[in-house]
Amino acid sequence: MACFLLVAETLIFLFGFLYLFKRDIFFGVYYFFLFVYGFFAQVGYFYKKELSAVLGAYFGEDAWYPATELIILSLAAVWFLFMFFRQKFLKMIPIALVVKSRRINFLGWFAITFVFYVLLFEVVYLLINFDNISWYTAQDETFVAQNPLFGVFIFVFKLMVAINLALYCVIRSNAGIFSKSFMKSLLAISLLIFMFIAFRLGNRTDVIGLSLGAAVYEFYQIRFTWKIVLKVTAVSAVLLLFLSTIESLRYTDGKVDSDLLTSILLKDYYAPAHMLFAAVHFSYVDPLEVLSSNFKNALILFKYPYLQYAVSELFRPGLTTRSSSYAFYLFTEGYLVMGMFGFIYNAFIVMTGLSLWRRLAMSNSKTFNLFLLGLMGCMLINLVRGQSSYFIKYLYTFVLPGVLFYLPLAGQKISVVIGRQANLQFRFPQGDP
Repeated sequence: MACFLLVAETLIFLFGFLYLFKRDIFFGVYYFFLFVYGFFAQVGYFYKKELSAVLGAYFGEDAWYPATELIILSLAAVWFLFMFFRQKFLKMIPIALVVKSRRINFLGWFAITFVFYVLLFEVVYLLINFDNISWYTAQDETFVAQNPLFGVFIFVFKLMVAINLALYCVIRSNAGIFSKSFMKSLLAISLLIFMFIAFRLGNRTDVIGLSLGAAVYEFYQIRFTWKIVLKVTAVSAVLLLFLSTIESLRYTDGKVDSDLLTSILLKDYYAPAHMLFAAVHFSYVDPLEVLSSNFKNALILFKYPYLQYAVSELFRPGLTTRSSSYAFYLFTEGYLVMGMFGFIYNAFIVMTGLSLWRRLAMSNSKTFNLFLLGLMGCMLINLVRGQSSYFIKYLYTFVLPGVLFYLPLAGQKISVVIGRQANLQFRFPQGDP
């Protein structure tokens, strides 16, 4: 029965992914990671129970079957809404961006100066505090609180994802106000510093984010053939090797040898779906907590617990903090709101959130749309392994700073149109930004 369900889920994913990806790459890539963050956890939970037991998150097969059914129904429901209601969801968002040219060299030089000081700060702080920078200190809330500059260092490192992608897109579009050779040199230096810090921090998430953003940007500009697919596969293999190297340097307390299947399963995508297994096992349904957590975590400074805190407290009290946890699988949110009917909620929240983001990348400028799709693509995995409040929070904490940095370099400015006039700007996308 378990094998049948996993095969059915895989088939739904394959057909659904091909349908979504062909019509809108942004939706298709997100759908891909919705599957990845569920499937590998499902396989490990059922066939390698000891892996989930080590996490303290094995609750028996009785939790696996309902959770798997919910994932299957959620994937199918997302596909269904995309197939029949995509245009309605997009039109439901009354926002449009209008892009115009504005070549003001002062603003461009201000952006370049900002990059210079960002890189200078990161390098100086890294050299002075090299011994205190590691994967462990980055996860230690007490250490970060006692060393505020370290918190700034981490924040700026994450901001470099948007900076590097903006530089890359300006170079690729040939639309910048600076020479291409200058921009290439700046990007090379910035990437070198970014990668070195990533190695030191054992950080894979932001490396993946930057790579995914660049991939989404490129995917919209190429025609997929078998040759292209092979190239993408080769590049992905190199990236996986690179990320494995970062992982091997992350820990200083030794590493346990494991078989191939365990090595494949025990990645960042393994733990989050255990929040769904736990919620099902404990029959934990609390829509008011979901509403409260999403509202307060869509904003800043509230420091209200994430939804994974409420779930993990049921089986591992004290484990979860705001900076360290098993993360969260978005489809869990549907169960917390509606129980086994949560697939309805999941499909609606996915389509609403993605439509909001996609609508913003439907301006009158193709180059800006491509950049924005790439920038938002950087966060697609985080939108899968987090609660739905991130559809709002990442817009002003990541996307907006990236746009503000990109515009002066590209010699552009934007205005926001809201309401009826926004729908007059609406142009239904057919896979082309």
